[in-house]
Amino acid sequence: MQWEWEQIAEVVCSVGQIGPVGPDDDFYDLGFSSINSLELLIQLETLCNATIPDDRFIEARTPRGILQIIHSLDGTLA
Repeated sequence: MQWEWEQIAEVVCSVGQIGPVGPDDDFYDLGFSSINSLELLIQLETLCNATIPDDRFIEARTPRGILQIIHSLDGTLA
């Protein structure tokens, strides 16, 4: 599956129960919590069928940031 930031934003909105998120919106500034972050990581790893490095995930605070991580894992995605 070729991921786009819009798909990540949908997962972010669903997990965090927050409104629309743009590609460079910091979802923590929009009300995302640390518990939401853990749930988001689990959801994305399940959807991607890959392990997302925790240290990189913590730094990615936007859909575009997460997309960059996912694209960097392309060689390891099922």
